[in-house]
This record gives sequence, structure tokens and C-alpha cells, in this order.
Amino acid sequence: MEDSQLSVGAYQTQGSFSDALGARIEHTQWFGTTTVRVGYQPVQHSQTGFLGEQADLLQHALRLGIDSRLRDDVEAAFDADQRFGDEQDSFTLQLRLTWRF
Repeated sequence: MEDSQLSVGAYQTQGSFSDALGARIEHTQWFGTTTVRVGYQPVQHSQTGFLGEQADLLQHALRLGIDSRLRDDVEAAFDADQRFGDEQDSFTLQLRLTWRF
């Protein structure tokens, strides 16, 4: 698609008590001075030495972001993040106004 970008990535983390294997996919679309981002991220967490049902956790994140230049010196950004899956359920909203002087 014109004026857009698709990003795909994979990652792995290793810690003393927890390992994770995850992926990210994000689509970015530009509309003049406004940018819209939509993304998805699944992550498989493995707890080292944990014997309970929570030894392995599959968690997900859905993201939406909108950035817009309102004037030459003012920008607005809106981000929403929904996290869900094993032992996780949260929703985050963020609004930022940036004024440069």
C-alpha cells in the first residue's frame, strides 16, 4: 500500500527465572500529517523452576496509535494498548500533547 509500512519481528529473552519468545507485527499508515499504527504481539513466557500451572504463559497485546501534527509547534498523540491472555488482562490509554517553543 502506498504511504504505509509493515514491520515484522521476532525476539527471545533469557533471564535467571523467566524466558520469553515473542513476535511483533505492526502496520503504519500515513495520512498527510497524521500517522496511524496498528499492532499485535504474542509472547510465550516460561518460568524457570516453576511447578504450578503458571509455568508457561501465553500473553497477547493489541495496540493502536495515532500521531498528528496540529500546527508547526504542536503535536498530539493517542495510544491504546489491550493486553490479555494467561494471567493478564489490562487496558491502557495515553494522550500526549507536545508543544515546542
